[in-house]
Amino acid sequence: MIQDAFLFGTVSSIWVGMMILLSMRHEPRIWLHDVPDEIRAEVEPKTLREKRLERLWGIPIIGSMIGVPFLITLWKHQQYNFNYGSAFLFIWIVFMVFNFLDLVIIDWLIVVWWNPEWARIKGTEHVAHHNNYIFYFAGFLKGIGITAVAAVVFALPFIWL
Repeated sequence: MIQDAFLFGTVSSIWVGMMILLSMRHEPRIWLHDVPDEIRAEVEPKTLREKRLERLWGIPIIGSMIGVPFLITLWKHQQYNFNYGSAFLFIWIVFMVFNFLDLVIIDWLIVVWWNPEWARIKGTEHVAHHNNYIFYFAGFLKGIGITAVAAVVFALPFIWL
């Protein structure tokens, strides 16, 4: 069961990560809420167009982040007959794999270390906080709490299944 959780966490993370990177390449400003304050202070707030784009990209990204792990858990329930605790653990691992890969690959490796031009918000090239590993690590720590709460909620149906 644990191996399956890591496998499906990795596969769903690759899918969601690709959508995040594509959205970032399309319009990096839709991720303005997810950058250090020093970068945000250098640019204007999101335009209405950017807010619409954020919703357009956000629906499939958030839907995949939430829906795929839940559907995988329902599917694997047929094999493992999950109770609440095992469903919680399975879902939490799937979410944590994404949280970890998001930190290491997307945030640290691509956004901070590589820092490609297509991922930068125009007008912030001079800001030193593009290399802010700590900012993204703090987001990872918040993600641990979010994944725990999400796993508590998404495992609830397995009380009755």
